Amino acid sequence: MPTRPLLVTVVGVLAAATLLAGCATGTTPNVEITPRTQVNNPALATLPDIAVISDLAYTTDAGQPQRLDVCIPPRDVERRDAGPHPAIIEVHGGSWARGDKADLGYRAVCQWLASAGYPTFDLNYRLAPQFPFPAGFDDVQAAVRWMREPAQVARFDIDPDRIGTFGGSAGGNLVSSSARPAAAPGPPARASRRWSRCRAPPTSPASTSHPISCRPS
Repeated sequence: MPTRPLLVTVVGVLAAATLLAGCATGTTPNVEITPRTQVNNPALATLPDIAVISDLAYTTDAGQPQRLDVCIPPRDVERRDAGPHPAIIEVHGGSWARGDKADLGYRAVCQWLASAGYPTFDLNYRLAPQFPFPAGFDDVQAAVRWMREPAQVARFDIDPDRIGTFGGSAGGNLVSSSARPAAAPGPPARASRRWSRCRAPPTSPASTSHPISCRPS
């Protein structure tokens, strides 16, 4: 009666041989496939000609510095006045819990604004849940105070009374809450009503050309 296990073994060997024969070379040549890639937003790109000063510390909390990047306008850019110039703060989004100033989208917008003549300050801030509200809000206020220091005003040729703020998602929430004077820590003071209208460059990363409103900080 040992013929039954032998028969099963022979059938198994034949099946394996059949599978291997199907994988043998010479039937169909191997073809290298290169996947096609498509950029979702080709207009959203960084500008190599716009200089970026990275990781400047604008405040320190518990010994930990918070840092920002500065996108510098080119010297030959057309400006409305000789200076000092209005500046812009950019704050990234991320549900108050993630994100970074160096993310591609925010870096592209930072350089785009600088290409129109506006020194743009792209900042990181303390993130939740490790740092709950108002940590991020306080950091935005600290960035405004840092920009208004005489040393920074002279270094970047900015007008301390014309600082615009904008952000994406959670960053938009933080900057909208920061539209009050930030010359010194303390309770909210009466907000200034001085406004500045920023001129947008001919084309933007979002393929729009509408003006950008600058709000007091």
